[in-house]
Amino acid sequence: MNLRRAREWRICLDPANEGIAGNWSARIPEDAVAAPVPGIIQQVFPDHHGVAWYWCELAPLAIPPGHRALVRFESVDYAAKVWLNGYVIGSHEGEGPFELDATERVRPGLVNLLAVRVVNPTAEAIDGLVLSEVPHANKTLPADFRPGWAYNFGGILGDVVVHVELEARLLDVAVHSQLATGVISVDVTVSAAALRRAPMAVNVLISEAASGFSVASAQEGLLLGGSPDEPTVVRVVLQVPPSEVRPWHVDDPFLYLVRVRLEHAEGGAIEDERSVRTGFRELRVRDGWFELNGQRIYLRSTHTGNHYPIGQLVPQSPALVRQDLVYAKAAGFNTVRFIAGVAREDQLDFCDELGLMVYEETHAAWLLGSSPRLGEHFDRSNDEMVRRDRNHPSVVIWGLLNETYDGPVFRHAVGYLPRLRELDDTRLVLLSSGRWDGDLAVGSISNPGEATWRHEWGSEQADAVPVEVGWAHQPDRGAYVPGAGDLHLYPALPESVGAKELLRTMGAGQKPVFLSEYGVGSLFDAVTALAEATCYNASTDGGGAQFPEAPDVAYIRSMAERFVSDWEKFGMDRVYCFPEDALAAAQLNQSLHRAATFDLIRANGNISGYNLTGMLDHALTGEGAWTFWRRWKPSAMDTMAAGWSPLRWCLDVTPAVSFSGGDVKLNLSLANEDVLLPGSYTARVAIVGPEGWRWQRAVDVAVHGGRGPLAVAVLDDQVVLDGAPGQYRCAASLGTAAAPAAGRANIHVISRPAPMTPRLGAGAIGFHEAELNWLEEHGLDTGRGAEVLSSVALLLVGHAGELDEDNWRSISAAVERGATAVVLNPWELIAPGDTTVALPFATPISCTSFRDWLYHKECFATELDLVEGLAVPGLMDWHRFGPVLPRHLLKGDAESVAAFAAAVGFPSPGGYVSGMLAASFRQGSGRVVVSTFDLLGNLGSLAVADQLTANLLRYASR
Repeated sequence: MNLRRAREWRICLDPANEGIAGNWSARIPEDAVAAPVPGIIQQVFPDHHGVAWYWCELAPLAIPPGHRALVRFESVDYAAKVWLNGYVIGSHEGEGPFELDATERVRPGLVNLLAVRVVNPTAEAIDGLVLSEVPHANKTLPADFRPGWAYNFGGILGDVVVHVELEARLLDVAVHSQLATGVISVDVTVSAAALRRAPMAVNVLISEAASGFSVASAQEGLLLGGSPDEPTVVRVVLQVPPSEVRPWHVDDPFLYLVRVRLEHAEGGAIEDERSVRTGFRELRVRDGWFELNGQRIYLRSTHTGNHYPIGQLVPQSPALVRQDLVYAKAAGFNTVRFIAGVAREDQLDFCDELGLMVYEETHAAWLLGSSPRLGEHFDRSNDEMVRRDRNHPSVVIWGLLNETYDGPVFRHAVGYLPRLRELDDTRLVLLSSGRWDGDLAVGSISNPGEATWRHEWGSEQADAVPVEVGWAHQPDRGAYVPGAGDLHLYPALPESVGAKELLRTMGAGQKPVFLSEYGVGSLFDAVTALAEATCYNASTDGGGAQFPEAPDVAYIRSMAERFVSDWEKFGMDRVYCFPEDALAAAQLNQSLHRAATFDLIRANGNISGYNLTGMLDHALTGEGAWTFWRRWKPSAMDTMAAGWSPLRWCLDVTPAVSFSGGDVKLNLSLANEDVLLPGSYTARVAIVGPEGWRWQRAVDVAVHGGRGPLAVAVLDDQVVLDGAPGQYRCAASLGTAAAPAAGRANIHVISRPAPMTPRLGAGAIGFHEAELNWLEEHGLDTGRGAEVLSSVALLLVGHAGELDEDNWRSISAAVERGATAVVLNPWELIAPGDTTVALPFATPISCTSFRDWLYHKECFATELDLVEGLAVPGLMDWHRFGPVLPRHLLKGDAESVAAFAAAVGFPSPGGYVSGMLAASFRQGSGRVVVSTFDLLGNLGSLAVADQLTANLLRYASR
């Protein structure tokens, strides 16, 4: 075989779509410029979407008699039409590989011009293609682009290889390995030309990939006189003795090499040959639990958009291709989900070797629009994925959909299963991640060897009635479909008590469930990502100067510049040395919170597997355990390793801040992935604090055999912390019987805030009786009601929504004269259906709602006065401040800022949102101090709320 890669490409835009009529296929226009292949159009023309042409001059080809010249494209996005020397040789739609026969158009001994017209669809139809109607995952149009979505890129994404092959050749090899029997069936597709030759045979030899030791061989002859134009499929069945079968497993990825030869029946001369690898393995779901090779396994998964800097799906550094997989394996994952886009072929090769299971989907899995060509688009995408990847033992799950509501796309996917089973019946198939269709009468899974949808999870059953879907009205249950067995959950963050309880109990009273998406991100470190892009461009021998700034780099630059501006504006230069230090603190906060949510999820013995959102900071978000440029985030590795440990403690202690003499709730479970032998174990739990204070408890833990829940409850108790203020440590242990991971927590015990001295006189309006009593106890002599507003220097405004217009006019007038007004619940003024309100003061101050979920803001205290006794200035971590952190932002021209928030990589236009949380504004001779912290809702019940309220009042009155 004579093989060469097509290199040195040039590109030219065709915005008017006139290239075909203008015969561009036969010449390279003068204004064509160099283009990266593999690469995307937008690396050269960042703002172009639509039609682009590529050209490459091929070195002279020699085509001996009985041979064909073939051009193989690894991937073109989205549609390609191909010419050689001005003559069409074929076309293709979709993300899969394709091969075209160029034999008749080759000019022997001369340079040959290969031209490729690429359509990157947009909102306007081009050749009948519209972005929303073709398989595109979550690509979006430029005007709508934001973090969390994919940029609308297109181009020649993979290698283009020109090779000369014999006409009589092997076209395809599909291997089916049966773990239970040791039988390997090899379906060999042979070209039509082979059937017109002398008697031929297909010879198959199977050996151990590592040692080369031969384990089986067989041969099948070909019948002469077959169809002159159609290839034929020959099945060769081989038997590996069952006693000698060594299964492929995540802990022992044992591979076999299958060598297929097309030979002359007489004499054995080899005409063509191919080699593929296989492995004996089977992943299925039984009684709701995942089983690998007959043994229950907890699916420890994460998903990736396979997103790379600058090239989008095209890695600029070869190291990045394997780096994600090495990181995942090292961190304890056993599965990688390629969400709404197939893996690279070289990644699957590596997963085969590394022992990582693969859950794979196509671009048709997400946000595919209904159109007359819906079935064609969906079937082609999935057919190509299955045909390309069905030999890889690491690929154990085909996924058809992600977050898809009931409708034509969902119904077509339900009916696609028999067609898929014709191509591959050896793998688990999952219907729709998240089950947003709500039709629980349709099962979520199809096991290997079956062509029906099974009801294995949750409340799914044949006679189930549809359940309500939609999550805008359920902030604590975002994306969650009650009763579904394949679940997503994206609650408002930090999680409420109800959201935590849902994580701990989902699936209770039902069959097991698969938590296929849940996670919490960090801020996207745009500052460091921009520096890394700059460094990359400077190190590519002029590559950075050759092409304009890539779209993702320009977007990152914009976010970085705005964050740095706010970092200076809000006084963060007094807290952190540099802006990237604040973003690193946000990444550490993510790791700490992920550790806490692992405690909740692994405590739920009904969860059969968990897919963590997400692997890396793809889509310019802070979603992952490592960054966009593949740096580990602080503590992420330790968090993942402990979180995925087959045997681990799940310890939840709330609240994280308590007064001396206050109590905390201690909830302890033991996650056991069939590690401990059945029996009785003694768990010891202890809390230690300053000055030798200690609490301890011994609890008997019964571990049962069989296939019961994957976690057992150990302790649920209230503990009074009557020691001195300081740091308390809580831990659990099984002594020398076993060593579960995790099981450690810290509690911050503080003294009750001292009353203000001297006592302050203040007017208080809009407060409830218990809140007024709290103010009195903490050193404020509060005059109550509107009549005191004109006679005091400090005005406290509680529930702002309870005040009328006259109250606000009086408050504003008092501020003009020199009073300070402290407004505690400004969001209560936001009218139903609105998200923003202008506060009723002469100085412009607005309050805006903000929804924190997977993508969220981080809160930063810039004044020690605000957090004294609780923390130092800087990031206000969720573990300590979570219940009082604001869900609203302030805008205005402040004279001083005590706390502000920023969201970098947030899914809103521009990807960046910021605002103040507690600030002072000048009006006339007085001041307005506004706080969006949820203090009144927790006053008297949470130590952190009491301390923060006392600190805020001191900040306002200084």
